[in-house]
Amino acid sequence: MVIELAGMAVEKKCDFQKITGGYLSDYEYAYACGKIAHILGIQINPQDDLHIIREALIDGVNNYEPKDKREAVLFGLFPHYVIKNTKDADIELIVKMGMNA
Repeated sequence: MVIELAGMAVEKKCDFQKITGGYLSDYEYAYACGKIAHILGIQINPQDDLHIIREALIDGVNNYEPKDKREAVLFGLFPHYVIKNTKDADIELIVKMGMNA
C-alpha cells in the first residue's frame, strides 16, 4: 500500500499549477527518479542507492526543457530533495514503478 501511495503522491503534486512544497520521503523521491529516468531515457539500476541514482540523473534534469507543467513540477522538485537514506526493499520497487509510469 505504501508503494502505491508514494506514486500517487508524486502524480498529484505534478497536477499542481506551481511548485508548493516538495517530495516528502525517499519513497516519493524514488518514484520521481524512476519516472525522470524514463522520460530522459537514462538507464539506472533500481537496486542502486538513491545518491547514485541522483548522480546519474542530475545533469539530464538540469539540461531538460519540460514539455508541460506536470514535467516542470516533477523536474523542479528533483534537485531540492535531501535524501534521508531509507534502506528497505520497497525503494527498489518504487523506482521500478516510476520507470514504468
